[in-house]
This record gives sequence, C-alpha cells and structure tokens, in this order.
Amino acid sequence: MRAALDASLRATDIADLLVEAGVPFRESHGLVGRLVREAERAGVPLDRVPPAVAAGIHPALGAALSQLGTWEDSVEGRATAGGASRKSVEGQLEALRTAFAPEGGP
Repeated sequence: MRAALDASLRATDIADLLVEAGVPFRESHGLVGRLVREAERAGVPLDRVPPAVAAGIHPALGAALSQLGTWEDSVEGRATAGGASRKSVEGQLEALRTAFAPEGGP
C-alpha cells in the first residue's frame, strides 16, 4: 500500500503549513501549484524539491517542506468530523453501527 503513495498527495499538507505560517490560503494554493510544476519539471517527488528552489518560489515554502512529517502524521492531522484520522474514522464507524443496529440493540 505504501508503494501507491504519491508525494503529490502532500500538496494539501504543504498548503496547510503555509497558512499556519501566515500565508493566505488562496495564495498558498497558487504557490503549491508552482511547487508541483517545479517538481514535475525537475522529475522529483513534491516533497524532494530542494529547499533553496522552494524558497525561491516563496520563502515560507522551504520551511514548509522541512516541516512535513510522515504519511501517518498527514492522515492523523485530518482529525475533523469526516476526516481521515484513525479517531475520526472510528467515530464514523461507530455512528454507522448505531444507525444501522437492529431495534433493541446490536
């Protein structure tokens, strides 16, 4: 399953880190798009663009790349209702079990 992971899936994580650094989301979205194009042009995964190249697009991009955690961090960071974190998914499953439980209990 890990072999199917594509670094371009980290684009949202990078945009989120830019927003945390004070870059407006609309701008961060465009900056990450430029970073994706640079990665494709250079033939490297998104998370392997050299920090100096990323910083040339925007100073906060180099820092954002260095702050990317693991794939697990990425998933667990989506802890909102309907998110992908383990806790969110378990909550969604429990809600479904309750909703579809036979009358009188499970």
